[in-house]
Amino acid sequence: MPDADDVLGVLTEQIQSRFQMPIAELCRAVAAAPQAHPDATTIVRWHGLLTEAQQVLDRAEDALAEALAQHVDTVPDGEFVELPEQVMQLADMVNIAP
Repeated sequence: MPDADDVLGVLTEQIQSRFQMPIAELCRAVAAAPQAHPDATTIVRWHGLLTEAQQVLDRAEDALAEALAQHVDTVPDGEFVELPEQVMQLADMVNIAP
C-alpha cells in the first residue's frame, strides 16, 4: 500500500494536471473567486482538509514514536511491560486517524 504522503502527492499532481496550474495558484484563484468554478472550489476545499488531516496524523505518529522510544529505553531487554496510559492514548489516536 502506498504511503499516505505519496497518495496526497499523487492527488495533488492530478489536481494540478486537471486545472493546469500549481495547487498554491489554484488555491489563490479559488479564494479570489470561489463562485467562478464550483468544481475547483470543492476540490481545493477537500484537498485542504486532506492535507490538514495528514498533518495531524503525522504529528500523532511522531508523538507516538517518541513516547514509545522513551518507554523502550526504560524496559529491561526481553521483559514485557504494559505501556503507560498516555502511550496507549497516542496509539489509539494514530489508530483511529483518517
